[in-house]
Amino acid sequence: PIILTVGKIQGGTTGNIVAGQVEMEGTIRALDLETTELVKARVKEVAENAAASCGATADVYMDTKYPPLINDEATALRMLDIARGALEEGNAIRRTEPSLGAEDFAFFNLACPGTMFRIGVGQETGHPQMLHNEWFCPDENAIRTGILLEVLGALAFLTDGE
Repeated sequence: PIILTVGKIQGGTTGNIVAGQVEMEGTIRALDLETTELVKARVKEVAENAAASCGATADVYMDTKYPPLINDEATALRMLDIARGALEEGNAIRRTEPSLGAEDFAFFNLACPGTMFRIGVGQETGHPQMLHNEWFCPDENAIRTGILLEVLGALAFLTDGE
């Protein structure tokens, strides 16, 4: 699966005049770097061919702001064991379905084996609790859980010699 979003289209000065230039911005997300590069190549090809069919040109510039977040399997399983030992029954769940979200943490995983885990910050407020949403209001008690797992994880990996 991939996500290809055009989140911004800007061009022209009014609705009844053909714009001399249009700028588009968007996001490409995929589960691996190879797919990301393939999609980037296809977007460039489609944009250039669409422009050429109208006697125009397309200058396509794309950068990969966030690489895919790929958790290290061994690290993920070790942290799951740590979480299951520290939290109440049923509160440590392994998500196996991939996510196409963009995360700064992905850069750490490019440098060394790692795993990202979620600590459950949602609360019942009557509003959606999605990240990057004006209603986002995390349950600050979850910060304790995050700190606990970070400390236990660091101690375990230091002890394991990892």
